[in-house]
Amino acid sequence: MIETGAFSGGLQSEHVREGNRRAVLGCLRDARPWSRRELAETTALSVPTVAAIAQEFLNAGLVLEVGQSHLGGGRPAQLLQLEPSAGTVLALDLSRAVVHAEVTDLLGRSRLSREGPPCAPGLEAQLPGWLKQLRAELGPADASLGVLAVAVPGVVPSVAAGSSTARRVRLAPALGWEDFP
Repeated sequence: MIETGAFSGGLQSEHVREGNRRAVLGCLRDARPWSRRELAETTALSVPTVAAIAQEFLNAGLVLEVGQSHLGGGRPAQLLQLEPSAGTVLALDLSRAVVHAEVTDLLGRSRLSREGPPCAPGLEAQLPGWLKQLRAELGPADASLGVLAVAVPGVVPSVAAGSSTARRVRLAPALGWEDFP
């Protein structure tokens, strides 16, 4: 049984808060300005919840205030928009003949694309050096990678990202990996 106060105020589960953040971020990835009320209506979250998340994103530099909406009555609504350059994603694809790396902004726009060593047994020995070279190619705007996404041709557990189980490849025969960290 869940205690009645377990999801109120500051006691709200971090998992629920993370889900709420993801819902708001999903809307903002639309690359258009959004009012807090529009975000609340689209995500089915309360306006205070959206306002708190928006403030969190503003403080982190993930969104910008980009003007006001004069639609509807009353005070104009402040519009928010995702700041694509606020973060960088490094995506590695290990399912091709050679490693493919793509560095993107938060909207998925490519900033750098490179081919690397062959995807074959022994890749794990070559990958760190190649990634170090790749990182050296990145400009100052891309230097702080926020997310690493890896596509592996094999069996990877489907569990929470923070779990130690999620950090292992159960089986990737093309790479010679079995229970590989």
